[in-house]
Amino acid sequence: MPWLRRFSVLLLLSPAGFLWPANAVQAESLEVSDNIAVETFTPPSRTVTVPPRYPRTRQIQSQEGWVKLNFMIDPEGKPYDITVAESSNDTRFEESAVKSIEQWEYQPAILNGESIDAGTSVFITFELSGGEPGATARFVTRYKRLLRFIEQDNKEQANLLFDKLEDMSRNLYEEAYFNLARFNYYQTWGGDPTILYGAISRAAAMDKDRGFLPDALLTSVLASKFSLEIKLNKLANALKTASILQQRDLSSQQQAHVQSVVEQINLIKDTGQPFSTADLIRQDNRGFHYLVHNRFHLADVEGDVAELRLHCDRGYVGFIFDPERVYSVSDDWNNCSLILIGTPGTRYTLMQGNF
Repeated sequence: MPWLRRFSVLLLLSPAGFLWPANAVQAESLEVSDNIAVETFTPPSRTVTVPPRYPRTRQIQSQEGWVKLNFMIDPEGKPYDITVAESSNDTRFEESAVKSIEQWEYQPAILNGESIDAGTSVFITFELSGGEPGATARFVTRYKRLLRFIEQDNKEQANLLFDKLEDMSRNLYEEAYFNLARFNYYQTWGGDPTILYGAISRAAAMDKDRGFLPDALLTSVLASKFSLEIKLNKLANALKTASILQQRDLSSQQQAHVQSVVEQINLIKDTGQPFSTADLIRQDNRGFHYLVHNRFHLADVEGDVAELRLHCDRGYVGFIFDPERVYSVSDDWNNCSLILIGTPGTRYTLMQGNF
């Protein structure tokens, strides 16, 4: 039986004119941390790992998945405030990954000789073993037919194939190609850029240099992801993607374009130039952003945002959301992620910079 194959869970540790103008905001400023004189800093290091349990139902269905988690390590070395940053969109895998991280232990981060709260992240894949990566014949047939209907602009037939692919149990290899099909589908029929970005991001995350996607195709996927990050003003994400693209086989013109964008973003970082990012709270009641600036504000909130949390390399804070306040974070905290807790579907605009 296929589901009797051995399974493995892979842990990949992560190192901890295109702009939309931001409107001016008159608001009270709230300092969420004190300035810290930095002399020496040692990031947290993992000492105990408890592998996640493979969800039984997913194992029986031969279904694979992945989860990227951001979390804090307290001064005692225990993880807390574990947040799903990205995933293959399966709650069973997400729940298993979170339960596993809760049991991990770390050597805490050290700042100036004292243990402190510090942020880190981990990428977990749930993968069945026992054969070479590849797709089933049924998946391949449906995938090729879907692409053909998309190319023919036959939305009715494409919808039928799309639903069948979406309902199928998929391994990681198939997940990468399904999200490519999803991207092509929504791109052809006017999908929201946020949906397009979710699809192309999952396709890129799924490959992780495993060779699922041919090299030229993976480069194209990363380029599309980079373009959407610029369009959506996900500037911190764009810098991460650019660093990967610059290591790939690009033409001199493409390299020059990527470098030009990187320089523009770095100028924005250095000068505090304001920009805004429109987004919404996901079905897991959370929104997630990597911050470029240490000063931010939420505007145009349509729905309910209850709480904000900051995960930084050198600090953590959680607080009740106040729509009238501009928040600022100590420069010394470094590499901060903003987590929003609220009602799924809540729309908002995240404004960053010296507005």
